[in-house]
Amino acid sequence: KAEGEAAKAWGEKDFRWHHNEDAMATEKTAEGIRAFAVDGKKLDDLVAKAIG
Repeated sequence: KAEGEAAKAWGEKDFRWHHNEDAMATEKTAEGIRAFAVDGKKLDDLVAKAIG
């Protein structure tokens, strides 16, 4: 945040509204979730291979 800018206390409704209004934030969040899911599957496969 900019120096001297007061922090905003948003509830979930406001957060979701503002987040969805920001196309880059929405896409980057979705991209991160998809990458996390892929990495989770890789980890599952590695563990299964190590114990099986």
